[in-house]
Amino acid sequence: MTSVNLVGARNPFSNEIDVMAIEDLLRLFNEEEKAVPHIVAKALPRIAEGTKRALEAICGGGRLIMCGAGSSSGRLVAAEAAQLEPSYGMDPTKVIAIAFGTGGSLDVIENFENKPEYGEIELKKVDFTEKDVMLGVSATGGTPAIIGCFAYAEKIGALKIALCCNIGSKLEEMADIAIVTPVGPEVITESARHKGSTAHKMVLDMITSCIVVKLGYTYSNIKVGLPTTTPSLRERGLRYIMEATQCSKDMADAHLSMCHGDTRTAVFMILNQLHSNTEAEEGLRKNDWRIRS
Repeated sequence: MTSVNLVGARNPFSNEIDVMAIEDLLRLFNEEEKAVPHIVAKALPRIAEGTKRALEAICGGGRLIMCGAGSSSGRLVAAEAAQLEPSYGMDPTKVIAIAFGTGGSLDVIENFENKPEYGEIELKKVDFTEKDVMLGVSATGGTPAIIGCFAYAEKIGALKIALCCNIGSKLEEMADIAIVTPVGPEVITESARHKGSTAHKMVLDMITSCIVVKLGYTYSNIKVGLPTTTPSLRERGLRYIMEATQCSKDMADAHLSMCHGDTRTAVFMILNQLHSNTEAEEGLRKNDWRIRS
């Protein structure tokens, strides 16, 4: 496939942005962003395929390792992984981000993205194995560090998912599953933190959200895995229990205490009219930690 560098092209609608009125410039940014959800929608079959394979890996004892580099992709994957435990109570070892040169922090060291050898180095630091799934994020699809990640994943036989904006890129060529979101030239040339990052944020949100739902961290659309480690979080947990079971606040409070602050166990216990948190935990374990199948 011929590579098409959409990310690096100049946008014909933004040639005059430096002399535009602010209102017109804002309108242009907004108009350009409007197309992104439709472009992402066209990639849904591949997004679904990647999500299913990542979920299978996690359920089989593996992990989803998301790799990005530089100020856009690196920050995207780091922020995505960091949100899962505080938002849903998800085990933080199941979805891991590598933002090169940062140890996963948001303080991205830019020059690391241009060194392919750091792919293998960083993956070895997290004990990456063939049971894991690699998700490499790069707007251009040609970031050397992410190509290095893919090369190492290929060497050990791990599944490789690419998320990029350019058609026919090196990452798309190397990937087992390629999610391509060709958002076109940016308003500011090669500034992929705009449409490219919007598209990739949408895709990453969908993938990780589907994973937490299918792993049982929600009941209906209620976050039952939410940690209740502070007074305000406990209040939210009580509200979630009441919404899920239609019980009183007193009953919710009593069951949350019996379940040592575990909202999911409390909901399961009430819905199934169980008498102890031990029974509830055993029932959840048998049902792969999901309140309902």
